[in-house]
Amino acid sequence: MAMAETKTNALYYGDNLDILRKHIPDESVDLVYLDPPFNSKADYNVLFKEPQWEADRRAAEDVMGLVDYSEKKAHQPWLKRAMDISWTCVNGIGMVFGPLTLMLQTGPGSSNTAAVEELIDRWLADWQELQNQTDRILGQSRDDYGVRSHAGLSSILSGFQQELEAIRSAPHLDGLAMLAKVVALNSDAAHDFLKFNEWVESEGALIGFDAAKYQDKAVRKAHKFWEPTVRQLSKAIGKLGQ
Repeated sequence: MAMAETKTNALYYGDNLDILRKHIPDESVDLVYLDPPFNSKADYNVLFKEPQWEADRRAAEDVMGLVDYSEKKAHQPWLKRAMDISWTCVNGIGMVFGPLTLMLQTGPGSSNTAAVEELIDRWLADWQELQNQTDRILGQSRDDYGVRSHAGLSSILSGFQQELEAIRSAPHLDGLAMLAKVVALNSDAAHDFLKFNEWVESEGALIGFDAAKYQDKAVRKAHKFWEPTVRQLSKAIGKLGQ
């Protein structure tokens, strides 16, 4: 099939391969420019059958829709990282420290101040590590969701640590009294972290992030984080009977 005459300064409308075969000679192309979006499902025939202002509007909506989707996807990893930390905090309180402190309160030697102090020291070290993770993972974020997640978690973590240190250093408290205060403090902190998770869930819904679906993965990570602490605290409990 003979090639049609090639025109300059012309706009060809049609399938690109068909146009190339029929109108563009071999070895005549110096530059190929591709302009996304691709596979956007937009109806570009609008360019040829509607007024120019309407064509511009439709094209802009198509492009901005993809940009908006891309931006929303970019926010989601920061909420995942925030959930990893917050659910680690919740699980540490509810599934690790809670049962262990109950054993301490009801077991022999529950007023053993030295053993309780050791327990709190380990507890403080874990919370400091969680604060370090928060600063390391979220603190350098320039993403709005990362910045807000860091601010929310840091506020809860720093307040919890300060109160825990105050209990640990109080000279008038014996082991049993310290435990009672720590258990009450844990309850308040758990409530704060759960409220933070509610915020993540509501914010995530705005950007297509299913926080409830991701929760199981965050909890599995939390269990792995607390395994060394469980072993250490079990040793501390063993000292209470001595």
